[in-house]
Amino acid sequence: MKLISLINYLIELLAFKKKYVCARAKNSFRSPKKNINMLKKEYNAAYKISDYNQCLAILNKMIDLDPSYYYSTYLKGCILYSQEKYSEAINFFNRAIFLNSGFSESYYKKALCYTSLGSKNDYVKSLESIDKALFFSKDNPNIYFHKGLILFNLKEYKESIKCFEQVLKLKPDFDMALYNIGAAHCNLEEFYSALKFLDNFIEKAPNNKFAHNTRANIHYKQSRYLSALKDYIIIIKQNPKDKNTFHCIKNCLEQLNWREDFYIIKLMISKTISFDEGISALEQLVEQNTQKISEKDITDIQNWANKF
Repeated sequence: MKLISLINYLIELLAFKKKYVCARAKNSFRSPKKNINMLKKEYNAAYKISDYNQCLAILNKMIDLDPSYYYSTYLKGCILYSQEKYSEAINFFNRAIFLNSGFSESYYKKALCYTSLGSKNDYVKSLESIDKALFFSKDNPNIYFHKGLILFNLKEYKESIKCFEQVLKLKPDFDMALYNIGAAHCNLEEFYSALKFLDNFIEKAPNNKFAHNTRANIHYKQSRYLSALKDYIIIIKQNPKDKNTFHCIKNCLEQLNWREDFYIIKLMISKTISFDEGISALEQLVEQNTQKISEKDITDIQNWANKF
């Protein structure tokens, strides 16, 4: 009986080993593509909750499974970019380009990294990379927009305007291109053209403080202090602690010879009156004076515009 029990035990053990070995073999010979597809699902779940460390761990497994698969390497570059590890990200985008030299997004994201590094030399490298991205993706408005930003930062404003104009041809509702065209014209001191684009942009994005600030600065340079004051008031309403804008408001009031009305600013700073009360008083002040000089203001604008 003992011998029979031992034999049965050995038979069961051999059966278990066979089952275990077959399962291991089946898993070992599973195609890398199938494994990568499973890992992709895990990656997407981790990315959805912004667990970037988990994303990197999964991507490392994907790269180990198939080092020739460019997209895993590209995604790792994207995660490193999100973590602001720009130099490391560039290395992985270069590897992705080596594996697939025709994938425009690798060049584009590499350009974003160089732009984020921020030196003039980095902007030049960013421009080289963005041109390669455009070679493979000629109709991508995002790539043209970023090229425009690079050229803007390199102070090549006329060339940047061409890029932003191309953005609008490809995607007419790409509103930020309007603002950047206006800002570029402003830096070229082409104020009439700048205002045209800034006005158009502000109609679409009435709370954009950067556009209001750029437009206000143009008005101030053109001695249109009342118009500048209106924009500065919009900015200060968004950020009551903006000391620079408070200073600009005081300058406008001084240029308009409204010294007797400085008390509004002083009371706001000393908190004798609330911020909202002060802003309301300033807005009433602007409205009253707009009514007084509106015809002259219009004449000044027309005379100025006729110079162009």
